[in-house]
Amino acid sequence: MWAVSQESIDIQRAITENLVILLYSIYTNDAIRGQDEVIDEVIALCVDGRLTVDQFIKTLNDKDMMMIYEGV
Repeated sequence: MWAVSQESIDIQRAITENLVILLYSIYTNDAIRGQDEVIDEVIALCVDGRLTVDQFIKTLNDKDMMMIYEGV
C-alpha cells in the first residue's frame, strides 16, 4: 500500500484540472495484439464522460498492471 500525503493529492488534483486526454494511445502502438484497443477503450470512456478523471487514472493503472502481469 502507498502512503500519499494530502498535499500530494491536492497537487495532483490541481494538475488534473488542465489534463489533456489524447483520443488514441501513444504508448503501446501494438494494434496487432490488441493492446492499443484496450487503452483506447478506456480513453473513450473518459472522453464520453462515463469515467471521472480519478476513475480514468485508476482504470489505466489497473489495465497497465494487467498487461505487465500478462507479460505484454
